[in-house]
Amino acid sequence: MKHSFFFFMIIAFFLVTGFSEAGKSFSIERADIRATVKENGDLSVEEVYRYDFKGSFEGATRSFSEETASRLKNFKAYLLPDHQRKGDQAIPLKTKKEDGTYFAYSASKDETKHVMFRYVIEDAAQKFEDTSILIHSFYEKANTDFGRVKIEVRLPESVRARDIHAFLREKGNGKITKVNDSSVTYETGLYRAGTGSELRIYFPQSALKEAVRHPSYQTKDELLKEERDEAKRYAERDERIAGAERMILIFSGIVGFMVIMAVTLSFLKKRRRVMLSFEELESFDPVLVAFLYKKGRFTDRDLLAGMLSLYQRGLVTMRKVQAEERFLDDPKAPDDTYQFEFSGSKADLPKSDQLLIEKLFEQTGSDTYMFRLDSLSGPTEEECKHKEQLGKYERKRIILQNVVQKWTESVRQAPEFRELFQENRWLRMLSLSLLSVHTGLLLFILYADVVHQAGFMAACVIFGFALSAGIVLAKSKLYTTLFLAGLFLASVFTDSVHTILYYGICVGLSILLIAFIPAVKENRYASICRRSILSWRNHLRKEDLFSGRSLSQNEKTMIYAIVLEVEDESTVWFNQSANRLDYASPVLGMAAAGCLHYPFYSWQLPASQQHAGAYDAGGPGAGGGDGAGAF
Repeated sequence: MKHSFFFFMIIAFFLVTGFSEAGKSFSIERADIRATVKENGDLSVEEVYRYDFKGSFEGATRSFSEETASRLKNFKAYLLPDHQRKGDQAIPLKTKKEDGTYFAYSASKDETKHVMFRYVIEDAAQKFEDTSILIHSFYEKANTDFGRVKIEVRLPESVRARDIHAFLREKGNGKITKVNDSSVTYETGLYRAGTGSELRIYFPQSALKEAVRHPSYQTKDELLKEERDEAKRYAERDERIAGAERMILIFSGIVGFMVIMAVTLSFLKKRRRVMLSFEELESFDPVLVAFLYKKGRFTDRDLLAGMLSLYQRGLVTMRKVQAEERFLDDPKAPDDTYQFEFSGSKADLPKSDQLLIEKLFEQTGSDTYMFRLDSLSGPTEEECKHKEQLGKYERKRIILQNVVQKWTESVRQAPEFRELFQENRWLRMLSLSLLSVHTGLLLFILYADVVHQAGFMAACVIFGFALSAGIVLAKSKLYTTLFLAGLFLASVFTDSVHTILYYGICVGLSILLIAFIPAVKENRYASICRRSILSWRNHLRKEDLFSGRSLSQNEKTMIYAIVLEVEDESTVWFNQSANRLDYASPVLGMAAAGCLHYPFYSWQLPASQQHAGAYDAGGPGAGGGDGAGAF
């Protein structure tokens, strides 16, 4: 009862807190800024914000970027009487600084207030050999909407309008409305959250009489030419972004049509009802069944298909024996394993069978060979505790992978396997085409959005290199998907939400298209056989296919259940112990005893030991933007 009451109080607390936060809001109806450039290059700023509070707040905030905060001094906050725009009768407020944010305390509830901030930014304007430059962002990325913003920058009195060259770098609606003697005025009707503005004002170097002169690496004319070129890019931004969006929508339509075609063809392919009977499938060699089921891509477990194929053809015998001593102390390892024995000449065997005998079997006589199932196993749990012993198992793992690879290639070269599956070259061509077009679209978006030159060049180098690597790696669906995801993440750094959304949809459609294109192309016979095998596997998992059949028939069916990795589901239909089944048939006994899992499961133990000490060391994220706010 106490616990129930405790949980009820927690839930009630969060509900009340949530509702109280939901009822709070504030807006900044107007922002008036007067900034004065001193003769030593410092910038003295006075900002007045008109707040409209809905609910209770403790005060107002003013945030700055890290670079600006490092040069900021003498920050003060004031509360202005109603309808007053100047600080003549201002009431000082208590302030506190945390990182780059200043908190000005003035309790408010359902009211309108005018809050003024004053501060100085050192060396905001710099003096060069033939010009002085003020480059400053009052808001690098505003964290809330402002109803109206007006910024007046006052230069030293000696500066005339004809000597002022003012430029604005902004992706919003603001404009430089006036350039008068000693002043530049910026205005905008609505300054949206996320908008950044950078004023760049060139004026005579003689105006900064007390400032230190810096060496010039470019002449004034060169700088002004760059500014005019950049201003042209900003002026054409909206038109170019609209053009980029049209291109994205057209390409999305093409990719969407291709997705529909791929889905339709896949559906029609599955509608083909030609199927092989279970009796026909049981006439297949176990290796052929595994090859069709895995689309020609074997793993180490598929070596069992090779062993059972030898057993089914009477080339090897198998019997249960005691496991190696190292497994007897492992509670997860079986105490028994199975031993395969071959007698005869290897030269009479097909090449793939010869390879199995040579690589996996141990010679015990002149023409006799032996293979134990537990020889495929990795380290035990006890051995994993001693890292110095893991080196030999790593070497063993590499050797085993090499055996699987060579055996797979040997099987593929057999006439009956060669034409079943082929690499789908259309996938590589399609992937390269998609990656090339998407890379071009992204670079055009970045250029249209007037991304900083360093960022644009970095994107060109990174994705250009990745695209070059794609000539080799494009056949990998994972590489293509990660590449496309990387392109989308890069697009998020632009400032056009609609463009990001459209590009994300286009990327999503492209990933969907790649997912529907098979990496391996199968011929019609392989398609029929594989569909039949998948259906057969499903029946082996869910239905009793063993009752009323002879022992030899059940043994044969169990071989295919092992090959198709459903032996656990199939053995539930037998009401006999593993020992009794083993006496009747070693295949049935091996499946019932569960000896098949451990050799392959054991290789997962070293990986789990390596990751056991890993942990997530994530930390809190940084704030998103600067400007005025409330708390």
